[in-house]
This record gives sequence, structure tokens and C-alpha cells, in this order.
Amino acid sequence: MTVPVAPAAGEPIAEAWGDVVHDAVVAMDFQAGKFTASLPSSGTRFDTTVTFPRPFAGEPFVTAMALAGAVHIASGIGLATANSVGIGIFRRDGAVLSATSVTVYWQAYGPRA
Repeated sequence: MTVPVAPAAGEPIAEAWGDVVHDAVVAMDFQAGKFTASLPSSGTRFDTTVTFPRPFAGEPFVTAMALAGAVHIASGIGLATANSVGIGIFRRDGAVLSATSVTVYWQAYGPRA
């Protein structure tokens, strides 16, 4: 997309300039949420699929994070689609997770549908 020259002060905003601003800013969507993961006592990983409240127009950028007391739980982001993303969590040190529940926070940023 070619960015047209910004309008000068007091000059009417050209349609091309307004389209670029709209497409670059307004046409993006940010969503966030959380879920509780019941970690298995005998496994080292918990996997789930998060379905976005509103579908995106394409693949969004997704991040996720969880804390279990003082232990940082690493998050692995799977293939994201316009509708959902797979998230896996595990202890960073690779130790077996003890049976517990942790809250996982996620964020997704992508093109608005």
C-alpha cells in the first residue's frame, strides 16, 4: 500500500489519505482473555484451543503467559487461524508439573473481519 502525502494544515483530507489511516488503524482488532488450566499431575504439558470471541479477517499475532506461584509457566503458541489458536503450557525447567490450576492470559492482534 502506498502512503499518500499527509494533508497540510487547513487543507481538506483527501479520500486516499483517509483510506490509508482507516486501513492501517481502524481495520485492526485487539482481543484478550484468560482461561484456567488444570495441569496434569503426571504430564509436563497442557494443551487447549482458544476460540476468539470475534473472528479475525486473517491470522492474528498471539501471545500467552501464565504464572503458578513463583514458577513461570512457558507458553507455546500453535497455528493461529482467523477463529482460534492452540496454546500449550509447560514448566520452563522441564520438570513434571504438580497437579494445580493456573490462569493463562492471552492476547491476539490482527486484521478486523
